[in-house]
Amino acid sequence: MLPPPSATVAALTSTFASTYSQHGASLVRAYVATYWPRLVCIAGMQLTAAACDLYGPGYVLHQVVTSVQTTTSTGFDGSSTLWLVLSLFGLQITSAFVKAHLRYHIELTGIQFSASVRTLLFESVLHPNDASCQQTKSNAADVANLFAVDLLQLMKVTSSLTMMWITPVQITVVVVLLHQLVGWAIFVGVGVIVLILVTTSCLAASFRGYQRNLLQRKDARMQIVHDLFGSIAMVKLNAWEEQFLAKVTTLRHLELVAVWKYLRTFWLLATCMLTTPVVVTVSIFAAYTLWLQKLLTVATVFATLALFRSLQDALIQLPAGLTGLIQCMVSISRIQREIRLHATTVIHDDYSSPDDDDTVRDNGDNAVTIAQGTFAWDQGDDVEPVLTDVNV
Repeated sequence: MLPPPSATVAALTSTFASTYSQHGASLVRAYVATYWPRLVCIAGMQLTAAACDLYGPGYVLHQVVTSVQTTTSTGFDGSSTLWLVLSLFGLQITSAFVKAHLRYHIELTGIQFSASVRTLLFESVLHPNDASCQQTKSNAADVANLFAVDLLQLMKVTSSLTMMWITPVQITVVVVLLHQLVGWAIFVGVGVIVLILVTTSCLAASFRGYQRNLLQRKDARMQIVHDLFGSIAMVKLNAWEEQFLAKVTTLRHLELVAVWKYLRTFWLLATCMLTTPVVVTVSIFAAYTLWLQKLLTVATVFATLALFRSLQDALIQLPAGLTGLIQCMVSISRIQREIRLHATTVIHDDYSSPDDDDTVRDNGDNAVTIAQGTFAWDQGDDVEPVLTDVNV
């Protein structure tokens, strides 16, 4: 099915370019001004989906387990339990419907924004000015990186932006619900989560460094092997086999050391991530029973485990959303600098009217006359003019 005319790149770029020029040539302001109605709609759908997801573990599960647990004393209330299950089923259907449309609008906004910025960047690169050639050393490779890397990041700006505001709301609601179940013991679990997240962040930074070091060691070894096979006749002629063997062995040893550090950090990182649910759950229940001296019921256990899973997912999404938003803002600044660099701005400074200049007044047959004109790509006392004493 063909898209409607308003969804074509030409129509989208025309609207976005007009908004871009009206908001001070700022991509962020133009993005908000262009897509704010859809962003409000996305925020509403996110709140609806989050409420539907928390309805089951936050209310229904505890009520159902409590009803089953008290069957022997008061009898099983089948009608209320059935209504709870049916309401949960209906909200899950609603959540699935809302999430499908939510993903569609998030991806659509990212694609349209990326396509509009891609067209603006392409048009600016096709019409460079002399100032951009003199003031920067950017080349075709830099522009290719903008198209290949930075423009792809713009497709994530909507998801990262919406994740940054909905995730703290989810964390706050889940912590409040957990506090109603286990009291102050929840903050022991939150402290353990924060400690594990800090440890994981340090391990992730080391993991990236070890990965970079491993790739550099591998490149060095492959380079010496390439040189060895490329000049094997010279090596045989001069009997350099032992020297090359020693060099390759040394580089291979360094590479194996880098591989060991890389895998060791990977194992530690995976262990921290996989043991987080168990460690935090044990810490919460231990604080609830040993510190608060309360009885741990089946309903409390199941509801706490379900809510903690939601809290764990939100805590994982928060750093991911922050990282994605930072990457998007860096890409936006790089693209915006390139677009502004190629944009030509004409500044009329110290011009005279024909009525004020006798030289210009005498040339009555010319529509435009330049007498002793000075031209530069910028204004200021320290700017060297490109053309001086121009008379046309």
